[in-house]
Amino acid sequence: MPHQSVSEPSQLISLLNIFVIILTIMPPERFQWLKDEFSDEIPDKVLHDGDFKVRRIWWQGLVSNLERGLDNGVVPEEFRPEVKRFVEHYTSKEFHNQPLTTEADIKRANGLLDRILVKRQD
Repeated sequence: MPHQSVSEPSQLISLLNIFVIILTIMPPERFQWLKDEFSDEIPDKVLHDGDFKVRRIWWQGLVSNLERGLDNGVVPEEFRPEVKRFVEHYTSKEFHNQPLTTEADIKRANGLLDRILVKRQD
């Protein structure tokens, strides 16, 4: 995903709102929020605002929460190898050099979140 800069005050406010929500919602509700409150839609252009999973800020929030979730026991230990592989891929140069997020990327993220949420309900 290409680097996105914040050039408008509304973009900065949008980013700050997302960070505040990410930090104040307690797990596992945070995983549910990341999965359900952002659109899976893939626009044809890079977005600088809006609640879309294609945005870099969504991926940063997901990766951060998965890592913290492993550290504090919110993510069940059995997911550790899968989460580590996921984080390695979605923080790699290969992923960051993709022109846009793909449907496969979003399906993989949703699938991991679904499995974690279902396991937590057991």
